[in-house]
Amino acid sequence: MKISPVKVNFYRAFSLLLYKTKMNMIENILANLKIERLNPMQEASINAWKEGKGIVGIYVHHLKDFNGEQSIKGNNPFKLFYIDRTYNYIAERNYPVDGNEINLSEICKTYNPPYKISTNVYDYIKEHINEWVEEAIRIRNQYPK
Repeated sequence: MKISPVKVNFYRAFSLLLYKTKMNMIENILANLKIERLNPMQEASINAWKEGKGIVGIYVHHLKDFNGEQSIKGNNPFKLFYIDRTYNYIAERNYPVDGNEINLSEICKTYNPPYKISTNVYDYIKEHINEWVEEAIRIRNQYPK
């Protein structure tokens, strides 16, 4: 199977960032922090959706941070947003305003690697990231751009 240059570059950037930081937000893809207000990851998710890009969340709470600590699993940040099924629109709210809106968490998948050891979590993400990205693209292509 041949991987496109875009995916290869994405994978390299993803791998390098995880290797160097062991826990930074990568978004369009990482969902870990407890969310009180919009953070850069959420803003990137909104922008990616508006631009017609797929979004996938990966919980990274078992990756060690700079202090060698692991954190607790955060909430699904996609639950804060609703999209419209009929045109390209996304908004932060707690409820749909009409029957055309659906919660982003019902569309965009989040993955929680099944390991607690940081190196195993990293390896699991590395092993599955390509399929998760492909799936996110397929899902996004089902909605208006």
